[in-house]
Amino acid sequence: MTLAISPASISSAADEFERKADDFAALAEEAKGPEDVARYRDLEHTYRLRAEEERARQIAHLYAPASGHGANA
Repeated sequence: MTLAISPASISSAADEFERKADDFAALAEEAKGPEDVARYRDLEHTYRLRAEEERARQIAHLYAPASGHGANA
């Protein structure tokens, strides 16, 4: 059996991390010095990873057995 997961079924927490990553990407574009650019790119990358982790966590939760013996037990 295949369970279809729509993007709408994933919570807004991942979307919020993506918005923050986008904000840091914009700041990196406007940054003046290489240290600032590197710091904002690092923060952008961190928030994109958090968004991916949040989506993966939610998908794992959707697939976890209802018996309590799955990933969320």
